[in-house]
Amino acid sequence: GDRCEFIAGDALESVPVGCDGYILSNFVNSLSDASVVTVLGHCRRAIRPHGRLILLEWVQATGDEPQGSYRAWDSTTMDIVMLAAFGSRGGRIRTESEFRSLLGLAGFTFSALVPTRGAIFVIEATPR
Repeated sequence: GDRCEFIAGDALESVPVGCDGYILSNFVNSLSDASVVTVLGHCRRAIRPHGRLILLEWVQATGDEPQGSYRAWDSTTMDIVMLAAFGSRGGRIRTESEFRSLLGLAGFTFSALVPTRGAIFVIEATPR
């Protein structure tokens, strides 16, 4: 309990400075690419040099993955929900490649993509 703190706020404005890690769960999928880079940029400027950024997000299946899999179905369904809920704001389910690009633009190095039992992945990044 003394190693973790939950802090409310608006990540589009700022994040707490000097933390070892930042976890964003089911968050960036509701934002446009520009807003994602803004939020990740705040995290990059605030994070300690050897910190970790963790994103818990749906990752869209690509053409080289089995399209009949649960993950492909679930991420595509969620993408349609995102279009209905956030269409004009740019929220959507992104591919691994898109996450790599957005993290890179914000000054992070993509470290790992860890699958879970569902369509959500743990995406780990470190500051460059």
